[in-house]
Amino acid sequence: MNKALSEITPFVGDSMSYLYDGSSNEHLRAGSVYALHLFNEGPGEMEVEGVNYPIERGTLIFLRPGQPHAFHIRPSHPLPSYNLYFDLWDDANPLSPSRSFIHAPEPFIF
Repeated sequence: MNKALSEITPFVGDSMSYLYDGSSNEHLRAGSVYALHLFNEGPGEMEVEGVNYPIERGTLIFLRPGQPHAFHIRPSHPLPSYNLYFDLWDDANPLSPSRSFIHAPEPFIF
């Protein structure tokens, strides 16, 4: 059943500040929920489905569930961000109440 946008009630599973520092958990991965990443500083780079995009102060990135992505951040210049993880279905019965990640080279299967 298709719902109109006005009928969708988003469920926020998690929100957090995060300091991207080039660590191994920022390498190629895919998440189980929608995500918004708002970067407070730059420069840096983010890879989404094999395409690299620059990160500057104020960059907002939207990711769909299962979308392969990686953060390319220099350890000498960590980047702070605010992250929001959510589902777009009814908040009374969310399908993915919390986020999880699959990291490459594991297959991106949910």
